[in-house]
Amino acid sequence: MKILFTGLPYFGKRLVAELNEIDPKNKYVFCDTYYSKKDQLRFLWHLLSAKKVVSFNGASSENDSLNWVLRMKKELIMQWHGSDVLTAQQNIISGNFTRKYIDASRSFTDAPWLLDELTRLKIDANILHFKSVELKNKSAPFLSKDVLTYLSKGKELFYGYKSIVKLATEFKDTTFHVVGTDGLNLNAPHNIKFYGWVDQIRLEELMDLAPIYLRFCEHDGYSLSVLQALANGNYVIYNNAMPFVNFAATEDSLKLELNKIQKSLTVTNGQRNNQANSFLLEFHQAKIVLENYSKVLTQTESN
Repeated sequence: MKILFTGLPYFGKRLVAELNEIDPKNKYVFCDTYYSKKDQLRFLWHLLSAKKVVSFNGASSENDSLNWVLRMKKELIMQWHGSDVLTAQQNIISGNFTRKYIDASRSFTDAPWLLDELTRLKIDANILHFKSVELKNKSAPFLSKDVLTYLSKGKELFYGYKSIVKLATEFKDTTFHVVGTDGLNLNAPHNIKFYGWVDQIRLEELMDLAPIYLRFCEHDGYSLSVLQALANGNYVIYNNAMPFVNFAATEDSLKLELNKIQKSLTVTNGQRNNQANSFLLEFHQAKIVLENYSKVLTQTESN
């Protein structure tokens, strides 16, 4: 069976490569119909022989590629990530919302809070994980009480920059390491350090340097960086509730959680956080995640 993917390249390409490796009985193909004219043509070519199509992004407005999927009566599966849920909400307000792809598909997401948001939009969805991490099993203690966070270049405010500035102003002896943006044109306190875009090796080095990982976005999906931090033995403060993170919904609770973790690091002499290991092995081990994902994709609609 050939299963054709379109949508977000960042996750889509990697997932398709992993699925082809773990499930050689079926063929998975990714086409970047969002940004590549060539791939738009490739998509139509593969669509002729594809059994199913995965829209690796929820679609709630007109989409030329998915129109062809409906015309050719191919089975459609939709994976919602986060920003696409916001887009659906905005499309309803602007009058650009369409249900034709949603009603013709099976919908999935990997975040429980997105499941709630989709339910409020009258979109029936189920949980299906596709992100996996590898436990690092590190034992070396942390030597600082620093904080690491991610801010997307050009979207710093959306990713919580104002809250981070307030936190850095109050915790003057703590260094806040920021990846994703270079900090240009941002009025930052002296204890915020910007690195710009970093590769996976550098990210892990920074996770070893800063024991606390902070994610405080206005809206988020099921964050891979949170899972990576937990797998590295970091302590995570997150404004979405998920297992083994310190939940902080407000700036006041953010300060309380940071203070609590820093005090704990003092008491334990920088001991790593290994509480999430069993959870990660059970739900986010690559083999388990990929085998379950391929099983769901290849099952018939009647199942």
